[in-house]
Amino acid sequence: MQSIRLLNELNNYSIKLKKEKNFEKNKDGYPINVKIYPKYLINEEKENIKLNNKQLLFPIEVINEILYFLSFNECSRIYTINKLIYALLEPRRKICMEIFIKRLDATRERLDQTIKINLQEVGQRREHVNQLSEHIEIINIRLEDMGSHLKELDAQILDNHEKLEALHKRIEKMRIPSFEQINE
Repeated sequence: MQSIRLLNELNNYSIKLKKEKNFEKNKDGYPINVKIYPKYLINEEKENIKLNNKQLLFPIEVINEILYFLSFNECSRIYTINKLIYALLEPRRKICMEIFIKRLDATRERLDQTIKINLQEVGQRREHVNQLSEHIEIINIRLEDMGSHLKELDAQILDNHEKLEALHKRIEKMRIPSFEQINE
């Protein structure tokens, strides 16, 4: 996006330069320096003429000024779009690559810090999960103890019921019969 904006500014600047220089124009209204290619030219010749026309539209000094503000990626993008600045890109490549490498290193450091923070969080979560699993194991052991204790209590209750029934039967046998029972 920035490179497109800069190209538009460059184009506007080159148009201003053309107006200021008052180029001589041919009968079609084009500057004399700009060549219009006929239809019978081969593609290579057309490309050369187009390149020469673009060089007139984009002076090398202006491109140099713009390159000071561009990163390596933006330079390569402009090169691939316009095929103009290969020669200009070469001397600046080392500087652009140094900036690019610095940006990569800064990004790598930020990623390393983020990874460290995430690993710390993961470690804390693992510790928390381990603590929770220990608590769950303790609760399960207590539930098993309570279950066995409840079984013992159930057995004691059944035993007490049996003893109580036996005691009721003994009491019934030991009871003195009433007069009505005797009369019968």
